[in-house]
Amino acid sequence: FVLFVAFVILQQFVVRKGTKVLLRIQAKRLGGPCPSGASPKVRGHVDPGFEPMRESFQDLFNRNREVGAQIAVMWKGKLVVDLYAGEGLPNLAPWRYGSIDEESEHGYGTRLVRAVGEKAKYVFTSSDSILDKVKTLLGDCKSGSLGTCSAREEYVPMTGEMLIPLFSSSKVGESAVMAELERRGHLDLSEPIAKYWPEFAAGGGDSDELGKAHIKVSDLMRHQAGLVAPNSKLMIKDLADASAASSILEKQRPNWKFDRSNPDRQMYHPITRGLYASEICRRVDPKGRALGEFWREEVANKHNLQFYLGVNKEEWERSSVVKILNLPLLQLVKSIPQYIFGRLITREQRTRYLNAGNEFDTLLDFEAGIVAGFATKFLKGKGYLNFAAAGGVLGAVEKLNGIPSLNDPVLLSLPNLPSANGLANARSMAKLGHLILTGEVGGKNGMDVELPRIMDHGIGYDVSFTSAGYGHERFHVDGVHGWTGWAGIAGTILQWNAEKDLAFAYNTALPYGRVGKPRGIQLMKTLEKLV
Repeated sequence: FVLFVAFVILQQFVVRKGTKVLLRIQAKRLGGPCPSGASPKVRGHVDPGFEPMRESFQDLFNRNREVGAQIAVMWKGKLVVDLYAGEGLPNLAPWRYGSIDEESEHGYGTRLVRAVGEKAKYVFTSSDSILDKVKTLLGDCKSGSLGTCSAREEYVPMTGEMLIPLFSSSKVGESAVMAELERRGHLDLSEPIAKYWPEFAAGGGDSDELGKAHIKVSDLMRHQAGLVAPNSKLMIKDLADASAASSILEKQRPNWKFDRSNPDRQMYHPITRGLYASEICRRVDPKGRALGEFWREEVANKHNLQFYLGVNKEEWERSSVVKILNLPLLQLVKSIPQYIFGRLITREQRTRYLNAGNEFDTLLDFEAGIVAGFATKFLKGKGYLNFAAAGGVLGAVEKLNGIPSLNDPVLLSLPNLPSANGLANARSMAKLGHLILTGEVGGKNGMDVELPRIMDHGIGYDVSFTSAGYGHERFHVDGVHGWTGWAGIAGTILQWNAEKDLAFAYNTALPYGRVGKPRGIQLMKTLEKLV
């Protein structure tokens, strides 16, 4: 009881302070830049009839649940909502590829000038080198030490052109490539992976024992291949070498024997799905391109999308890239009493007593039950599912060990990491959703939903995927239905609704760490009332 009271008191302090204040406290204690305290005004345009979207978006900032974000909506082929607000922290790191140890001064150029020039706080002589300018701006530190120079960094106003890391919303582009490959006749999603990659079947041991020979491309894309966590962490230098990556991936042992009748077969592959999909793409594409390279040349460039799956040097230097922020650590305190008492009190009571009436911070019942689900797996002798889920996130790729790690241009530049390293703005995300919806990208390939929703042991609730890997009814637990696409851990959402002819995109620089995505869901529910 004493612990409960202590938690509730601390809870009130945390909730009433709001996200921005928490970030400022965190920055002061741990180091780092601070967002401004003012509630920004939403900018951009909405078509007549969609004005409530501006109000709903503004509400996120008024209630201190956002720092910098963008939203965009395509309806019947027209961009009817294009809004942005808040501020972003420019990513001034140099573009690098293939090694985490490389030191280079290239990659700053015009991006550096554009990011800070408007501030007019620094004056350079013509004799100053780029590296001298960087040292003046950021302090004399190693370019690879992301975040250590943050005291010299400054927030800039968010615009609609800025690019933000997408995390798992990148998977929509990944799935679009697989659908496009099938449309062009290079791939059949219903065929075994071994048809296109013979070494895959026997790699890691006897194929009959592991069942790898029977894993179809669609099983992989539906997160049912059992290849969640690699046997050992993949090194960046190996991922930068296509042949080395292929050799390592094909030797991976599944986390459990593949069996399409296994009710526990579905577990979200947060990182590895894209690694395997990229190698399949490289083998079936007549030009032998990695998935990110195919995406750039055959989708993004052709449709004028500022959406990258492995950004190259030229794209990095000409773009304004915003850093993803870290989780507001103090907000984690709010989850503790909710997890403990989630089964004992109602959601309304949690909102009222634990979160000072703020429903944004109240976990949905299924979220509060996820932790209990982890414990239940151990009790039922299925602890291997928990280890696979953890290894699939933290043990997959070198240096990919937390949300801010995807600010590293080395990770963002890899063309075979499309499950996580996308960069885009909301406009291009919504346009992509529309292109997929109309069949201009991927045709109607991979859009089938043959399987019913089944329990996904990585996400924590039941969900279904099309054969190309698009999530269907991802937010049915939130009361939002009829949408296809996916979302990212930071809160980003890319979804489309065929019945309403809508494509929706929400992009944010502030991770919230919620499976239920309450900020984006508020916007989607507002949109549903308008169309």
